[in-house]
Amino acid sequence: MITSHRINIAAPALRCNRATDLGTRRQCAILAAVRAHIASELIWLLGRAPGGRRRLARATGLGEIVVRQELERLHRLGLLEMDRRGTRLTPEGRRQSAAILQRVKEVRELRPGELALDRFTVGAQIAGAGGCGPSWRLRDLVIREGATGAILIAGPAAALRFSDSGEPLAERNPEAARSLRESFPHQAEGDLLLLVSASERGRAHLGLWRVIVELLQRGSGEDPLGRC
Repeated sequence: MITSHRINIAAPALRCNRATDLGTRRQCAILAAVRAHIASELIWLLGRAPGGRRRLARATGLGEIVVRQELERLHRLGLLEMDRRGTRLTPEGRRQSAAILQRVKEVRELRPGELALDRFTVGAQIAGAGGCGPSWRLRDLVIREGATGAILIAGPAAALRFSDSGEPLAERNPEAARSLRESFPHQAEGDLLLLVSASERGRAHLGLWRVIVELLQRGSGEDPLGRC
């Protein structure tokens, strides 16, 4: 049984809309980036099924306070409906989050054997992201979130390969290839499998979604609604 490690991210109350000094503006930019990938995971989960903050906290490894604050922010933006039955996306929330809901095909907690870089590993299938450039920059993003590292795998489920080298996964690790085919059976050519490992479960999720947001932003110049 996996023990849930929860992470609390304290966000100071800044008047970001009116910030003029460079230090405050930089801090606001950092907080916006943090919120983007936390919000993206919550939106993806709510796009699959309505839920309350406790379920969302368990699913993400984040603390309930962090989840509640982000849900309230998304609610103020008109992206969520919140009542006693739980929290769900509004039609506007689905419209603005179309790229997240459509391109992030699956997210799973994994036990990938030799591909695990630390105690906890989370994987995501991202449509149309198989040719998103060098992986070292994406790995740097993962490390900044406190995760240990990332592995990028491309190709259809029947012929998975390491995205950098093109080496077939089955030749180096047939057991891992079989496990990933079972976990992501609908992986198609042009899709990317992103595996992120960390010593804490929540850090693995943060690293995973930090990279997902980066992939969806590339070429769009917007929030996570664009294309790689």
